[in-house]
Amino acid sequence: MFKWLLTEKSSKWFIGIGFLIIFIGLIIFRWNEHFFDWDVAIKSDKVGQLGDFIGGIVGSIWALAGVILFYVALNEQREDIKTNKEVLIAQVKALEQQIEEFELQREELAETREVFKIQSETLKLQQFESTFFNLLGIHQNNISDMDVTQEKLKPGADIHDPRLGDYENISSTGRDCFVFFKERLESIYKSNKQYWAWDTQKYKDEKHLALYSYIDFFKQYQPDLGHYYRTLYHIFKFVNVSDILDKNRYTSIVRAQLSNDELVLLFYNGITEYGEKFKPLIEDFHVFKNLNLDSLLNLSEHKPYYSESAYKKINLKEKENLVYLKSWNKKHWTHKKKH
Repeated sequence: MFKWLLTEKSSKWFIGIGFLIIFIGLIIFRWNEHFFDWDVAIKSDKVGQLGDFIGGIVGSIWALAGVILFYVALNEQREDIKTNKEVLIAQVKALEQQIEEFELQREELAETREVFKIQSETLKLQQFESTFFNLLGIHQNNISDMDVTQEKLKPGADIHDPRLGDYENISSTGRDCFVFFKERLESIYKSNKQYWAWDTQKYKDEKHLALYSYIDFFKQYQPDLGHYYRTLYHIFKFVNVSDILDKNRYTSIVRAQLSNDELVLLFYNGITEYGEKFKPLIEDFHVFKNLNLDSLLNLSEHKPYYSESAYKKINLKEKENLVYLKSWNKKHWTHKKKH
């Protein structure tokens, strides 16, 4: 009942009732009266009573209708505010949901970038390893293609008075060639040392003897050894200039392929002009870690030709000391030459 009164429809009813009351009042007050007779004087008391009647009753009814309309408008405004608030809350929730979706998309994009990065690194590693093992295969093929023939006395032949038929040709292939190469280098070194002992002009120092002996040896077998060293150098250089983090892992694979005789020859090649570019890589990657130092032509004299890093992996402090020592030696000998 009260809810119906407080509606826009009820206010319209009150307004209609007001007009109806006005109409009825006019009829009542007009009864037996001559309102439209211009010759009769207007009865002010009757008009005043009509005005009081309309103002008292109809005015009150219309005032109530106005209050109801105001209440309805206020209530509708309150409902609109509530609806707008709900819409705003829904929009905020939708916005928050969009933010969460954007956050998820950003995380997915970050994960996608990480996956692409891993795939790129994996592809780069695969390309590196493919090239690395191809180079290593070429190096092994070079060794397999080596073939050396040497002339030796037959067992039982007189070494002091050999005859023509006392000699036989012995062939070495593959890695066995390096056994012969090392024996040949030792023979040249010992021969030079024996003859140079009487020639002080020729025998300057031990390093000069080692260099001269190796160069004499290398010139005899350069067709086989030159290709061997170039390929081996490019394998280490390829690893060194690459972006691979664990470079020692791959250089250790190469190092494991080298026999002791190969390491001895590589040792003396590195101190000549033929191996001057290879020597820093030998020291950086500890190539002589597995070298039997007793196999050198002169251990005590020749070992210092390389820094300690060539023989083992050194820590940072030792490396700093070696760098300082090299720098000091360079300045010391430069100063000595000037004076």
